[in-house]
Amino acid sequence: MDYKFEKGKLYDYLGKELVRDLIKAKAYIAGGTITSLFCNREINDLDIYFRNEHSMIEFLEGIWDENDSWVVALTKKSILLVKDQQQIQLVHDRTYETAEEIFKAFDFTVCMGCFDFATESFVLHEDFMKHNSQRQLRFNHQTLYPIVSSLRINKYKEKGYSIAKSEFLKVMLSCMKLNIDSYEELKKHLGGMYGINLDKIFDETKEFSLEDAIIQLCDLHFNEDYYVKPIHTEFKNLEDIIARISKELNYIVLNDDIYRINADGTLRELEEKPENGTEVDKNEYFAGRKFYKFVQKKDDKYYSFYDENFEYMIGAEIKPKNDYLYFGFLEEVSQFPYKNREGRVLLEAVSLPSSVKGYDGTAFLLNKCEIVREVSIEEYKQFL
Repeated sequence: MDYKFEKGKLYDYLGKELVRDLIKAKAYIAGGTITSLFCNREINDLDIYFRNEHSMIEFLEGIWDENDSWVVALTKKSILLVKDQQQIQLVHDRTYETAEEIFKAFDFTVCMGCFDFATESFVLHEDFMKHNSQRQLRFNHQTLYPIVSSLRINKYKEKGYSIAKSEFLKVMLSCMKLNIDSYEELKKHLGGMYGINLDKIFDETKEFSLEDAIIQLCDLHFNEDYYVKPIHTEFKNLEDIIARISKELNYIVLNDDIYRINADGTLRELEEKPENGTEVDKNEYFAGRKFYKFVQKKDDKYYSFYDENFEYMIGAEIKPKNDYLYFGFLEEVSQFPYKNREGRVLLEAVSLPSSVKGYDGTAFLLNKCEIVREVSIEEYKQFL
């Protein structure tokens, strides 16, 4: 079945912009959203999964630039965004090549539904429809966080689901298999205790003991923070978020400034070196790179807009009159000065890595370069 009605309902809920961004990222929406959709219940939030880190970061960058979206929570597993009053959770702790891989991490078959934006179609576990229609919970003992699953049983019971004793025993026995030997590991498995700030519950100055942690949980109701909902923090710095979640982050250092290398090869400045990042040699990064700038063309000659007496000649090495020549990457042409000037054309240049003396956020500061050619508008109009 193609489930056209459910697809239309999902797209209407998401809105055109979000659908466009999800298709571009080839992302997945899986879990409770799909269950609510097929069971005709209200959708409360969105859980979005990705095929790779690059597409996740590109999606985050795209949605961050919009005025009506912001990040309110960041954990080691996910990022919680609010957009148009929709709660959107981006799962970043791991990526998935297929919907079936996502299902392996899920706990109950009733939530093993997925919409794959790469194919714009639903992928459902073979028992998804059956167990939802029967309101029966069947447990996946390979799920990553069985303690969270035990907490979720009550949530499902409130919706009319039931669980057989054998399935409940599978949940408990899966919990017994866990090897929890630190507060960090324990908090990871208690992440489903909604509304509780676990960082304030445990006294982590003590040496870890599971028995002592249980005693601390026994006193949970006496903790003044138990009845206080955690305050959402609005994260202002996108680069700080990416530096914290990325497992493949590459960066370069240029004049003591640190820049993250984006998926498309462009740069974004960081406040400090990322702990989990890999520094790329400056010479390696700039080797073979092309640089671009807009100039004015008069009688088949090329002149600077800033200084109309300064000429750029194809095939010639160019040096600045003053300090630097300013060139940028093709992907950032929309931010170039003079992009809307009449008579403007785009020139392509090459430069030795040693000639790159700095970066101002859009333009690279070069002390010399060689002009290669004039670039046709068809080659760069997509970036405008």
